Amino acid sequence: MKDEWKRISSDDGRLMYEGFTFGGKPHGAGTTYYENGNKYQEGVFDAKGLAYGREYYPNGNVRFEGAYSIQKGFGPNYPVFGTCYDEKGNEYFYGELTVRKNHA
Repeated sequence: MKDEWKRISSDDGRLMYEGFTFGGKPHGAGTTYYENGNKYQEGVFDAKGLAYGREYYPNGNVRFEGAYSIQKGFGPNYPVFGTCYDEKGNEYFYGELTVRKNHA
């Protein structure tokens, strides 16, 4: 297997991802898209999802910009350090984000 630049579309032809792939899956620099065609995530992807970059709201405004965890076990990558924005584009948090487990 080798890295390739690809455009991945849904069965109905909607663009879902464009960028580098490995084994047919996003890996490296690329962009994912919402159903409405706006960007969803852009940056550097690994096997579990976005590793560093930006995530957008469906309206096109940036939601988060920064670094994501690199998950070795179950679950997708999640934001761990960066800047969070509201849907209008206003910054409301900058710094380290932590995930707390709720033990019920």
